[in-house]
Amino acid sequence: MWRAVVLAMTLAVTTAPFLRAQQQQDTRPPTIMVSPVLIIDLEALFRGSLYGAAAIEEYDTAGLLIEAENDAIEEQFKAEERALAEQRPDMTPEEFRAAAEDFDARAQQARREQLAKGAELLETLELREQEFYAAALPILRRIMRDRGAAVLLSNDQAILSLSAVDITAESVRAVNEVLGTGQ
Repeated sequence: MWRAVVLAMTLAVTTAPFLRAQQQQDTRPPTIMVSPVLIIDLEALFRGSLYGAAAIEEYDTAGLLIEAENDAIEEQFKAEERALAEQRPDMTPEEFRAAAEDFDARAQQARREQLAKGAELLETLELREQEFYAAALPILRRIMRDRGAAVLLSNDQAILSLSAVDITAESVRAVNEVLGTGQ
């Protein structure tokens, strides 16, 4: 931990003169810091983009449909369970056991099917997120090039950074311009 702090402080001290010299020679607006290392919040990039927002909305909508389906299936099985309980006095133990086992098997199958739908839905969202990052990569490279950066780190990898090297908001704007909703 201390090594990382010392490394970060050493990097800040040794690159500060370089950055000042580069900024003085640079004709870019003063709000854009030229830095060899930039930071980005990848989750905020995805969620803040039109593409990510559309993917998340599709996921949420489909999730609500699965949830409604689950509720309907649950009500159906509750009704069947009540009917089976009402029929029990008129059934032999063997008939009841067979009906209960059939009921349990169908309930377990329905549960597996619904869980599979949820897993498939999550896989679809994860695939959309991977596609988003693949499509955003050239845009992020351009921003890095424009900022004179050699390294782009996820914000969770940085111990300490200046907000001027965080390109998340800039990246969201650039990705929205190029990718839109991804449709």
